[in-house]
Amino acid sequence: MPHPRKYAIQEVGTGWRERLAKSKADFANRNLDEIHRDIENKVHAMAMDGIPLSTIADYFGIERKEFVNVYHEVWVAGRAELEAMVLADQVDYGLNSKIPVAKIWLGKSIGGLGEGKSVDVQSDSDNGDLNIKINVVRKKDEE
Repeated sequence: MPHPRKYAIQEVGTGWRERLAKSKADFANRNLDEIHRDIENKVHAMAMDGIPLSTIADYFGIERKEFVNVYHEVWVAGRAELEAMVLADQVDYGLNSKIPVAKIWLGKSIGGLGEGKSVDVQSDSDNGDLNIKINVVRKKDEE
C-alpha cells in the first residue's frame, strides 16, 4: 500500500489578501511620533557607539543633509555621553592606577600640566651672573 503524499504547500486561498490589506492599513495608520522616537533612540545608541552621523544617515537610507537637519541634536547628545563616559574612565584609571605614568598622563591631558614652550638658560660668565637667552623657534602670524 503506497503512502499518501504529503505536501508542504499551503492550500490556495485568499488569506494572504486579508493579511496584506491589514498590513497596508496598519502602515497607513502608523503613529509618526512613535516612529520618530524609535529613530531618535537608534541614532542616540549609534552615536554612543562612536558612529558618525553621516554613516547613520546612510544606514537609514536618508539623504545626509535632511537627516542632519532632524537628528543632529540627538546625535550630539549621544556623542557627548560617550565622551563623558570615556573621560570618566580615564580619570578613574589615572587616579586609581598603580602606574606612575598614568598620573603624569592624566595631569598633562586634563590638569593643564602639559609640556609647553621650553626656554634655554645659559650662563656665559664664571662669576655666577645669569644671562637668559630666549630664542623663538616658531611663531604663528596672527591675522
